[in-house]
Amino acid sequence: MKKYLCALTIIIISATTFAGCKVFWPQVFPPEEILPIIFLTGDIEDTVYVDMGTLTSRQFGQDEGYALSDVLGKAVMLSTEYDILAIARNDKAVKLEQDTIDACYIVMTKEGVLELRSSVHYYFVNCFLPLRSVSEIVVLASEETGRGIEVQGGKTPKLYVKKQIEFVFAQLRTYVSNNGNTVVEYRRDATYADIILSGGYTGATITLADSTEVEIDSTTKEIIDWRNGNLILRSSVSPIISIELRGGTQEQGT
Repeated sequence: MKKYLCALTIIIISATTFAGCKVFWPQVFPPEEILPIIFLTGDIEDTVYVDMGTLTSRQFGQDEGYALSDVLGKAVMLSTEYDILAIARNDKAVKLEQDTIDACYIVMTKEGVLELRSSVHYYFVNCFLPLRSVSEIVVLASEETGRGIEVQGGKTPKLYVKKQIEFVFAQLRTYVSNNGNTVVEYRRDATYADIILSGGYTGATITLADSTEVEIDSTTKEIIDWRNGNLILRSSVSPIISIELRGGTQEQGT
């Protein structure tokens, strides 16, 4: 009987100790969920990596967060008139009009993710706002800027940022609040690179970062995508390869 009591005591002590240890184990989130970084890209002078921790938080009703205007203030705009496209890690995206930017803000949730919220847009059922896990904000100038890809022999002289976005993000829905503010929802829909042909860029040749050239034709199976301000090509050779359009057919603009 003593043996059983002794064994039971040891088991209880071990279980209690193990449970106690678990209480002090730190909760681990994926690295991208705890790094408060947002990429600013698009029609701006240079891509900017904004560390949200360096901004001063403000009070927005019951929320404490960071003004979207403060985030955009870190970039040098190439146009005074623009909208923004906010992109989340789950491939959802929303386009917001410039005159609503001052009413938008970003909070850090208790789970450690950045969430874009608005005080002037209505949150409809199943809408993308608030946009959870926002990671990139693309500035979309209302007028053509010098930011883009020069094209020789195509229907247009330059592949501007708005057009690049159209290649990758499919428009889903448009919501108009009673106050007239509009939200346009998009979802990343990266497609085959030969979609460039439908835009009139016949015989286009893409030069990869390693100087390898890929000719875009009707049989091309590479996927064209957008990540952190750059068109990229996902091929069967390499998971993600940044592309630089240059040379005789196309070249990278500044």
